[in-house]
Amino acid sequence: MIDAILKGKISRQVEGKEDMLTSITFGIMKLLPAHLGIAKLLQNVQGLPWEVGTSKKFPPLEIDSMHIDFWPWWHGEGVDYGAEPDVAILLTLNDGNKKLIAVEVKRSSSIHGENERNQLRRQIVNGMVIARDQKAEFIGLIYVTEHFTIPVNDIEISQMALARSEINSDLIYWMSWRDFIPLLRTINKEAHSYKKVVEDVINCLQRWRLFRYQGFTTPKTFSDEPRLWHFIRG
Repeated sequence: MIDAILKGKISRQVEGKEDMLTSITFGIMKLLPAHLGIAKLLQNVQGLPWEVGTSKKFPPLEIDSMHIDFWPWWHGEGVDYGAEPDVAILLTLNDGNKKLIAVEVKRSSSIHGENERNQLRRQIVNGMVIARDQKAEFIGLIYVTEHFTIPVNDIEISQMALARSEINSDLIYWMSWRDFIPLLRTINKEAHSYKKVVEDVINCLQRWRLFRYQGFTTPKTFSDEPRLWHFIRG
């Protein structure tokens, strides 16, 4: 699929949409060894507090194995409303403990549902029950958007919905799609046999213009000497 994207063989109505973006980026995380891919991603998300430089991170996790599931349907026992996270990440640590993480991604859309139907709240509530049934601990939801800065309104609405149910609002984390390219470039320094496929994912994200400001390029000149212009009156 990546080759088809880079060669422009995918319909513009489909290319770069949320589901394709999810399958490409988290697909590479599924392929990479956990310590190289998902562990580094978890250290690049932001949690409360949201101030730059002080944001909460996931604790360092010594991961033995992982299972990544795309678009699972969750409806935990006793939960009023089900939920479909875009990605569910089940980690088994070296000490045998299991951790469950949900991922909800957006591109141009926003979260939907109010109060107990709030999309992030439903995923967290169901995630906690699903984790319990799997003898795991639900440790957070990562909200991924293309914003340059944290989408405060979406997150605060979701936090209020959680607070009404007396659920820890610190379980919400955030990451921008625009931070995936520098993350993948860092990963690629250690990727070895995975370098080509990681580079292909980077090229897809660049094609979809999911990057931050990268500065002006130096204009090309024909000579190092200054070019003098003059006009001749005819």
